[in-house]
Amino acid sequence: MIWMQTWLDEVEIAHMKPGVIKGDSRGAIALSKTTKDHGKIKHIDIRHHYLRELVKSNLVVFKQIPSADNIADLFTKPLARDHHLRFLDALSIF
Repeated sequence: MIWMQTWLDEVEIAHMKPGVIKGDSRGAIALSKTTKDHGKIKHIDIRHHYLRELVKSNLVVFKQIPSADNIADLFTKPLARDHHLRFLDALSIF
């Protein structure tokens, strides 16, 4: 997201700030906001805290979406035929 925003700035194309990253993992979204109430967080390497810094500085926002609406699943999971076709249609592929 940060790379894309930087590139869009360089070529002078208007874009939304903060950038929105949509996902269906409530746990990942919660960790991006705070490490409070996450006992195993101390085992995560410090380099992975970069996302939390981006959220704090309001450069990136994570938005929770239902799994049924997560188009990225088309590329990462086996889907039922109707879901597969719906996602292809949403991407204007089929």
